[in-house]
Formats: sequence, structure tokens, C-alpha cells
Amino acid sequence: MPDTDTAKSDALASALGALRSDYLNPWPEKLARFAALVRELDNPQTAADVLANFRTEFHRLAGSGGSYGFPKVSDQGREAELFVVSIIEAGGTVSAESAQKIQDYIVNLDTLFNAAIKD
Repeated sequence: MPDTDTAKSDALASALGALRSDYLNPWPEKLARFAALVRELDNPQTAADVLANFRTEFHRLAGSGGSYGFPKVSDQGREAELFVVSIIEAGGTVSAESAQKIQDYIVNLDTLFNAAIKD
């Protein structure tokens, strides 16, 4: 029986590793999308849509990171989402400081993803 348990455990670890890889692999594309959104933040005509997109993307990270074993991604995503929501609720005007803070969240997420990818 122990050999069966070990085989099941190895199969589970392999499946979880594959799921984690599937979660991490699209990060470069998501990072490029974030960069494109940041470039649009200073346009008052698109700011509302951009903020809504950021909110959605950060919300997804907040909900998914921990599920794949990356709780710090969830924490950072949640913090970023709440910050974007606060901008939206305050009227949607994006100051230079707010734009920088959004960029800082993205840099932090990039650091977390790159560390996870290297592991």
C-alpha cells in the first residue's frame, strides 16, 4: 500500500505543479496588458474604462493567487483592487501620484510572479 500512496502523492504533486505553471505562464502577457493600461491612465476620455479594467484584473489576481499557492499575489491584488476602487468612488480622477501607486502595485506583482516562476 505505501507504494500506491506514494504514487498518488507524486501524481497529485505533478498535477498541482502543472496547474501552477499554467497560472504563471501567461504573466508576461498580463504584464504587457498592464503596461498598455498604464499608458492610457492620463487620458481623461479613457480613464474610467482603464480604471474598470484595472479593477477587474486586480480582482482576478486577488481571487486566484492563493488558490494556486501564491497568497502574496492575492494580497497584493486585493490591495491594488481596493486602491483602484477608492479612485473610482472618489470620482475617477487619476492624479500623477495615483498613477504611480498603480504602477508600484504592478511592479510588486511582477516581482512576486518572477520569484514564483524561478522556483
